[in-house]
Amino acid sequence: QSSPHPCAINTITVTLSSNVPIPNVVSYANAGTIYPSIVVSRVLGAQSGPDDGSVNSDLSRVISLTSFQLYNLTTGSWSTQSDLFRSSTSASASNRAMFSFQSSTGEASVQLYLGGASSAIYSRNSLASPAGNCADRPSAVVFSFRVYNPSTPQSPAQAVSVGALGIPIPSAAMLQALGDGRPMYIKAGGLTATVSQTSSSPCQPNTVTVTMSATVQLWSRCISKVTVSGLGLANWPATPTVTLVVSPNLRASLANFSTPGTVIVNFALISGDYLDAGQTLWFYFGVTNPSFAVATVPVPQVAVPGVGLVASAQLAGFNGWPGSVDQAAWSKSEIWQSSPFPSAANQITVTLRPTVDLVPTCGVVVTISNLAGACFG
Repeated sequence: QSSPHPCAINTITVTLSSNVPIPNVVSYANAGTIYPSIVVSRVLGAQSGPDDGSVNSDLSRVISLTSFQLYNLTTGSWSTQSDLFRSSTSASASNRAMFSFQSSTGEASVQLYLGGASSAIYSRNSLASPAGNCADRPSAVVFSFRVYNPSTPQSPAQAVSVGALGIPIPSAAMLQALGDGRPMYIKAGGLTATVSQTSSSPCQPNTVTVTMSATVQLWSRCISKVTVSGLGLANWPATPTVTLVVSPNLRASLANFSTPGTVIVNFALISGDYLDAGQTLWFYFGVTNPSFAVATVPVPQVAVPGVGLVASAQLAGFNGWPGSVDQAAWSKSEIWQSSPFPSAANQITVTLRPTVDLVPTCGVVVTISNLAGACFG
């Protein structure tokens, strides 16, 4: 296969040779006509890909092959055939196949009928060898088709199998590539995320920034939404200011902000099909901190639900977890008077320095108390 990433467009390439000839048609005088076909089965979790065509009544789909070559016995080389396979005996379009998916097993299959007369797969060279016998050189065929990978990791227990109908060849497991090339092996991804806020002061405007990257490709068909939950923000805005800053190839918009502590963002690629593994994307939004102190807040969770990636966010910056608000206090508080004499006019001077910014929107009132015997005039 070409890709082990969740939701990716995946090209499956099959190479076959047979120990018996497989012609495109077999006619019997008393038994009618048989149209042999090749069936590739046990393609676990595959969904019909971007080359999907017409849909039949049984929900099977006609797909286009992306490559189709036959081994030329005369030249000893591969050559593309214009009419190697068809999706059915009545189909007129060449180099198509029939894609079917069994929901009960979660497996897909692809059926290919031999096309024109030149498409017959021979078991040996029909030309005489210099010794006068048939040269024992099997013919071979190679073809490729594209599927969509499933969104969740998997490691198939059963190998992709191949068999034939019409010229009966029992279905058997195929020799498979290893590692990432193993058909329908879908690797597990990881997600790293950080969160930060610009202010931990009461009543202050506060910008919360979320940064994330994944260890697998993020394909557009499965990353339509990113969810950040568990934000411990005491003042959750009814109409937030949300600015989305992402890579130049990504478009983003606010999907939902109605649940306190949760932000859902829509993502869409401007061009291409996926974000590369390790590519960083981020967005930020504005809130206003409450007037009271918030010492303990939860650790936010960042998730890409379409591919099942979830991460506990790491803290970035020096202003604490989003939603944490410092306790206001005085780092300096001094008071003195101008006169100690009875009945004299006395000017009281106060110097204060707060530990956090005090802004008018908080409705701050400073109270000086315990001024024993003072008369204000």
